[in-house]
Amino acid sequence: MKKAAENINFNQSSRKNKKTTCEKEVKFWSTMAKFAKGETHHLMIAMIASLITGVVVAIQPLVIRYIVDEGISALDKPNDLRLKIAGIFCIIYVIVSIIRVGCWAFGYNHTLKALEGTVFKIRSSFFYHVEHLCMRFHERISAGELYNSLMGTPIENIKNYLQQMILNIPYQSVSFAISLVALFTYDWLLTAVLILVAAIMVIFNKLSGKKIRKISREYIQKEAETSKYITDVLHGMDAIKIYAIEDSIFKTFNDYVRTIRNEGIRLTYSRYAESIKPELTNFIGTALIYFVGAVSCIYRDVSVGTLFAFISSMSIILTTLTSWLNIGLIRQSAESGLQKVMDILNSESTTPEVESTKRRNTVIEKESTIRGNKPCIEFKDVEFAYADTPVYKDLSCSIGYNESIGLVGSSGSGKSTFTKLIMRLYDVQKGEV
Repeated sequence: MKKAAENINFNQSSRKNKKTTCEKEVKFWSTMAKFAKGETHHLMIAMIASLITGVVVAIQPLVIRYIVDEGISALDKPNDLRLKIAGIFCIIYVIVSIIRVGCWAFGYNHTLKALEGTVFKIRSSFFYHVEHLCMRFHERISAGELYNSLMGTPIENIKNYLQQMILNIPYQSVSFAISLVALFTYDWLLTAVLILVAAIMVIFNKLSGKKIRKISREYIQKEAETSKYITDVLHGMDAIKIYAIEDSIFKTFNDYVRTIRNEGIRLTYSRYAESIKPELTNFIGTALIYFVGAVSCIYRDVSVGTLFAFISSMSIILTTLTSWLNIGLIRQSAESGLQKVMDILNSESTTPEVESTKRRNTVIEKESTIRGNKPCIEFKDVEFAYADTPVYKDLSCSIGYNESIGLVGSSGSGKSTFTKLIMRLYDVQKGEV
């Protein structure tokens, strides 16, 4: 795990700063490229298989056209010959379909390998980085929130988007391009109607993107808050029973879970509602094209085979366009998830590790201290505070070797803090230990 994490070159330098999270906008693809190193061969194989699938998908409507025009509708040929031609092209259609399914399955296998390898590196880097962050960070960010970022919705959103991109975009791009070229060989009027429908779908999707991203960020934040509460409650279950506050805790738990339920419904329904707009446009546009196609066949001498082939190509184009527009909405959620993860990965420790070349030799230090009759531990004018809660101001004291001391005081007076500063779990704001 350590090796995998160290291969990702993120800024893990440490300097004193009260903020423990670095909230800067991340670039999705440049960030993901760092994690995808080592998975390139799987990605290439998956994309090549997807491209082949796209070519096959675009060929299928052309085979249908030949079945209709050269076989079924070729009234100038004998019936036996028409049936034979239709049968041959049906066999070709089956062979092409088998190639399509086989390439898809082969590419999907390599997609999963690339995807899981990339996610592993994200999780490994995340865990390695969090493990080396300071106590101040862990005071601000709960274990539940960290677990949610590592195993919950943010990662799942990223996986979902990447899977859609790797599997669908290459093959759909090829089939889309071939089908688009084929459209201009069919009929100009049908093509013009289709372009108008596609333009309206794109406009609807553009307006939906920002809304989905905003809702996704709100959901991830609510989920993180709920995870924090649940983790804290489960860790403190013994105290809950001792003080007999189960009913109160249960009510608060239900409030958190109810919020997540409502936000989940809102997010899912919003995605569906926004995706319906281009889909409904697709349905209306399809009906319009069927009507224009009927007019063209009746009054403009467009053949039935040409209309069937056009409708098949149109189906590919509109289905592809709808898929791309939905992937665009999924990306908004993926970007929100990656932002959540990278806010943690870009966090800096307020207690930086001392470089190995600058570390003192403890054996030599001990011998020198004893010879010079110096204290083993010394606080010089130390000031320390948790967030806005001051604990020490101008604290000075010393402890000699083989000397024992007792720390006495009320809760919150700084007894535990004293030992944490000695172990350098925190750095002081002023003074020296």
